[in-house]
Amino acid sequence: MALAPTTVCLGQNVGAGPSTDTERIGETYASPAAERAMSRPDATLRVGGGFIRQFDAGVDGGGDFSVSRAYASVSGSFAVTEAIAFSPSIAYEFGDYSFGGAANSAFPWERINEIGIAPRIDIQLDRDLTVSVAPIIQFAAEDGADWGDAAQWGGLGAIRYSFSPELTLGLGVLGLTQLEGDALIIPIPLVDWRIDQNWRVTNLRVPEANPFAALELVYDTQEALEFAAGGGWETRRFRLDEGGVGQDRGAAFYGRVTVRIAEQFRIDGLVGVTAFNQLKTIDPSGTTTASQTGDSGLILGIFGSVRF
Repeated sequence: MALAPTTVCLGQNVGAGPSTDTERIGETYASPAAERAMSRPDATLRVGGGFIRQFDAGVDGGGDFSVSRAYASVSGSFAVTEAIAFSPSIAYEFGDYSFGGAANSAFPWERINEIGIAPRIDIQLDRDLTVSVAPIIQFAAEDGADWGDAAQWGGLGAIRYSFSPELTLGLGVLGLTQLEGDALIIPIPLVDWRIDQNWRVTNLRVPEANPFAALELVYDTQEALEFAAGGGWETRRFRLDEGGVGQDRGAAFYGRVTVRIAEQFRIDGLVGVTAFNQLKTIDPSGTTTASQTGDSGLILGIFGSVRF
C-alpha cells in the first residue's frame, strides 16, 4: 500500500503491522526463484516476527518519547480452485512507550497491544485481472483496558491488472472504523513494476510482519541479497485503561537490507527515521484533551520470516 495508513494486519496484506494484515494485495505465492518461473503452489504458510526501536524524539509541548515494538504474524495462501485463493492472516503488535517530561502527563499510556485478523479472498477473473476482498477486525488496547471496548472493524477491496509480467497496477479501498472517531475511507494505489532484472518499484512485496504499508524502490542482486529504500504512513488508535483513546500517527522513511538464508527463510534489517509524528489523547466523550507533534527520531529494526 503506497504511503497510506497501516492497521495491525494492513501491513501484511498490502505491504503493513498490527496496525491489520490488509497478506499483500498482489502477493505472489511463490519463492523468488519460482516467481520468476511464473509458478504458484497450491498452499503456502508464512510465519514472521520482528522488532523495531524508535529512539527518543522531542514533543512540541515539552518532553520526549520513545517506543519499542515487537511484531508477530501468521498468514497462509490456499488455492480453493484454479481461479480462487483464500489467504487468512493474523498479526500482533506490542508497543512499549516511554514518555519523559511534560509529555508524560499529556499522554498517559505505556504498553499497547494490537491484534488484527483479515481473511482475504483473491478471485482471478482472467489471466491478468484479479479482484481481492478482505474483512478486517482489529483489537487495540493498553494493558488493563477493556478489550470488549477496543474493537475496530472494516474491510479492504482491491482490483489489479497485470499489463505484462513486469508491470501490475491496481487500486484498493480501505474502510475501517476508529475508536471515538469517524471511519477511515482510504484509496490505495497498487503498483509492482519490475524495471529490469534487478530493479523494482513496488508496494506489494515487503517483509513479513513489517509494520509499514510502504512504497519501495528495490534492488535485487538475484542471489542472497536485496536492498530497498521506502517510506510509508502508520496510524494507531487504541483503548486506554482509563477508558479514553490514544493515537500515534506519523510516517517513516527507511533503508532495508534482506538476506535470504535459504529459499524459504529471510532476514530483513531496517534503519530509518520517523517524520510528521502526531500524538493525541481523546477522552471517553470524544473530546481531544491533548494533541502535539513530535520531532523526527531514529528507528532500527530487524525482521525474520519462514515460508512452508
